[in-house]
Amino acid sequence: MSVREINSYHAAAILVTILLFSITAPIHITHHTVIDTPVERHFTANNTANDTTVQTLMSNMNIYDPAEVTGVIDDLNRVHLVWVQDNYSTSLNYALFDYTGNPLISTTPIPSNASSSITSPAMVIDSQERAHIVWESTGTEIRYALIDPDLDNQDGSAGDIANMTLQPSIALADGAGTRSDPDIAVDSFDAVHVVWVDTQDPLGILYSSPNIYYTMLAFDSSSGFMTVIGQTMVTQTVSQTGHPAISVGANNTVVVVWEDTRGSVIEYVGILDTSGSMNTEWADMCVVF
Repeated sequence: MSVREINSYHAAAILVTILLFSITAPIHITHHTVIDTPVERHFTANNTANDTTVQTLMSNMNIYDPAEVTGVIDDLNRVHLVWVQDNYSTSLNYALFDYTGNPLISTTPIPSNASSSITSPAMVIDSQERAHIVWESTGTEIRYALIDPDLDNQDGSAGDIANMTLQPSIALADGAGTRSDPDIAVDSFDAVHVVWVDTQDPLGILYSSPNIYYTMLAFDSSSGFMTVIGQTMVTQTVSQTGHPAISVGANNTVVVVWEDTRGSVIEYVGILDTSGSMNTEWADMCVVF
């Protein structure tokens, strides 16, 4: 047997031995235990304020629960707040804080000219740091106001609302029907888009069912306040729509979503003979309806 053949034989024997040991050896499975790290809680969406700051904001507002509060952070990291206090629901209030919680404008009532109590305030801040505010005058009106907090000296006291107001409270929707749940968004041209729920039925064919309405508003220093698109029905259904929300995309596309029932309040529609020939069959139809 040559040397090469002997080496080949030895290599084959070693390989077989390794395979036999690998088959008979016990199998050990290593378990890797992953422990999730505790989720850190933040008191604001971008973690710009801690618990102490939040408590400062609440105390500086000098309000008591329950209250409807909405807040927006602008490009300067200032916090704009609008709220309605439940024990004084005819008063709409505004305040402005810096990012550390120090008041720049303390509690400032916004003249609402509301015919009833106020609820559901919503607010958006445009590129010029102006606050566009909408709210519901319970069941009767959807109202809007525009204020510019930069027109105040921001010394921490109540704001000079007469000087801050660019558009006093105005009714966007009123008249026949009931209305509720306003929401507002702003586009890249600082025009605002508003949606709400309204039972107004101009043609009298929707049985006063709640539907979604929309309007578009604009303001500039030369032309002042203007309605770009008047009250427009987004939905025309005999169902129970509600809780609309509106948003504007980067290309100024307006998106509206809402809650709706799956069916209609009209359970059945049929053709009936009114010639008088049905006689007692009318009683059967009444049982069906």
